[in-house]
Amino acid sequence: MNVLVFNCGSSSLTYKVFQRKTMHDGEVLIHGKAHRVGVKGTHPSFIEHHFGSELRKDTIPIGSHKEASSLVMDFI
Repeated sequence: MNVLVFNCGSSSLTYKVFQRKTMHDGEVLIHGKAHRVGVKGTHPSFIEHHFGSELRKDTIPIGSHKEASSLVMDFI
C-alpha cells in the first residue's frame, strides 16, 4: 500500500509518498516541496519533485495550498 503525506507550512507544502512494506517499515518513493505558496514578490514560486536519483523543478505560480496539492497529485 502507498501512503501520501502532506505537511503544510505558511508558504510551503512538503510531501512524501511512502510504500508501506510492513506495519513498521516503509520506503520513500517520491518526495518534494512547493516553495513560496501564495507569496507575491520578485522571486517566483516553484515546486520540486524527487524520485529516485531524478529531480524535476517547475517554476510556476502557486497561489494556494490547494493549487500546490493539485500539482502534486497531477505529478504522482
